[in-house]
Amino acid sequence: TQMWSDTYGGFFYKSLFSQKRFEFLTRVLRFDDTETRGARLAEDRFALVRELWDAVLANSRANYTAGAVVTVDEQLLPFRGRCLFRVYISNKPAKYGIKIFMVCDADTLYCLHAIPYLGKGSINLPRGVNQGEFITMKLVGQLMDPGRVVCCDNWFTSLPLAKRLLAKKMHLVGTIRPKPYLPVSSIVDLKLGLKESVAVFNHIDKVNVVYKKVKPSKHVAVLTTLHNTFTYVENTKTEAHMFYNASKGGVDAFDMMCAASATNRKTRRWPMVVFYGLLNLVMNNAWIIYSSRDGHSHRNRIDFTTAMAFAMVKPYAVHRYETHHHYLSWNLKSLLKTMYIGQGDAVEPLPALMSTKKRQRCYLCDLKSNWRGKHVCHGQCGRNVCPQHSRHICQICWPH
Repeated sequence: TQMWSDTYGGFFYKSLFSQKRFEFLTRVLRFDDTETRGARLAEDRFALVRELWDAVLANSRANYTAGAVVTVDEQLLPFRGRCLFRVYISNKPAKYGIKIFMVCDADTLYCLHAIPYLGKGSINLPRGVNQGEFITMKLVGQLMDPGRVVCCDNWFTSLPLAKRLLAKKMHLVGTIRPKPYLPVSSIVDLKLGLKESVAVFNHIDKVNVVYKKVKPSKHVAVLTTLHNTFTYVENTKTEAHMFYNASKGGVDAFDMMCAASATNRKTRRWPMVVFYGLLNLVMNNAWIIYSSRDGHSHRNRIDFTTAMAFAMVKPYAVHRYETHHHYLSWNLKSLLKTMYIGQGDAVEPLPALMSTKKRQRCYLCDLKSNWRGKHVCHGQCGRNVCPQHSRHICQICWPH
């Protein structure tokens, strides 16, 4: 409501559509064909937005080349309404929502691919493959360039995943859970001092584990196929731990960027939640591409987002001004011209002065007044009016 308020709102929203028009569009907005929806929902729970989802992510991958390190993690789109695949994640601020598995560039935070979690039984896992391995391979399936490093947490990391990536000449660096996932389970039984680390190297399979005691009752095991030496970089931190700490936050940082400039609106329909999530994804991906180019570091993200929104709506606003000219109020026409047409454009000539053949009374004057004239109003009424109840206006200020 405040977006269209005369006190708190801006002219940007008023120039595009009314509040009722906006509410109507958000209420009836759909992203699929309702006639074939039933058949598609029987095969895909995400069918209501699948076509839009795939198209947006395909464009994201086509317009960016991933760097040397990518991060795999999850994002939660906040939602508490009815949805078959709504999940609960205790360590997320929103707690409830739609979980999205995502891979981002660890350096620039650009989102390269994303897969929605559609609930239990929605993934047909091959025999001997766990869910974390399956999701990771699907996310990085189009990023299989030799030498690229995949960084992920212990939900995704496993020994079979490391071997599959090595077969594609890629590397894996990630924390791994204790028994039974550790390649060398006996390493857990070692008595280590605080901040002390130990490494196990398998030079045949090229899979290595660095095990560290970070707290009296907490250990962190990092599985890596990138590091083959046990090197301390900073005090008690090993090279493998330092690399993991520097690369693990790609998806979380991208999620924070989306939250800082979120387009989310209150809704009870989960397709709209996904739509708002895609808007956030596209907007931040566009900013990352723009800021990574040479000579574009002078503009901050807020200015870029504002300019992008203005460029997207300008064609519609100009079309509205030219097509619906006779149905808009003077204030709105003046606003459209000021914001989108510009004062530098050619000024349309004023219409010829209209008058009546006979002198008539001003329709606003009191009945006791004897004024009569031929001048009429150039607005919508076209009735006779006296100088006392009318004003002169120049060609520049005339609201076309």
